Amino acid sequence: MSVLLFDLDGTLVETTRISIPIIQAEIKRYSHLGIPDSKKIKSAFGLPHKEFWEFLIPNATEQEVRVISQNWEAELLGKLKTEHVLLPYAKEVLTELKERGHTLSTASNCTIAYLKGVLETQQIKDLFYEPLCIEKVGGSKKKDILLSHFKHMNKSEAFMIGDRASDIEAAKEHGIPAIACHFGFASEGELDEADYHIYSLKDLLHLFK
Repeated sequence: MSVLLFDLDGTLVETTRISIPIIQAEIKRYSHLGIPDSKKIKSAFGLPHKEFWEFLIPNATEQEVRVISQNWEAELLGKLKTEHVLLPYAKEVLTELKERGHTLSTASNCTIAYLKGVLETQQIKDLFYEPLCIEKVGGSKKKDILLSHFKHMNKSEAFMIGDRASDIEAAKEHGIPAIACHFGFASEGELDEADYHIYSLKDLLHLFK
């Protein structure tokens, strides 16, 4: 059976319709910071925390970034309690893959609070074995998350599933196959180096019998 490591945003969930207005409202509190448009914010999803905010508000101080990011995450997590943000077929596909005997886990460039909040509010926590994120492993790149997984998971059976170049790069760093999700935040050509390409989460059911 396979070990399936999932990215979160753009792969299993889509929170931008909630996130973007909150981010813009928080940045607006600082008159000297330009407010990024929706397109720019969307293109930043999937980046590690530090890179995410450096891309959106490069002129902000560390303190300003800390306050903006904390306020955004707190409000977002509150809204997730009453919002459905799973991508189409996500829960059904994850449930079926687990029932088929595959091991599922996460490898996301998010915070511990965000990972926990998404998995719990969307009622998919029990489908994953030891879900990890970049903050939980104290890493700087997605490859660090995979390294932590492979301390107790069979690397030879692992696949990385995600929608950004960072997912493909992390898979290649460890010599495992990358599955590109063409329904997330990637720009044109960003996922060309992936080993497999899917256009719906349901496609995974054909890859993993």
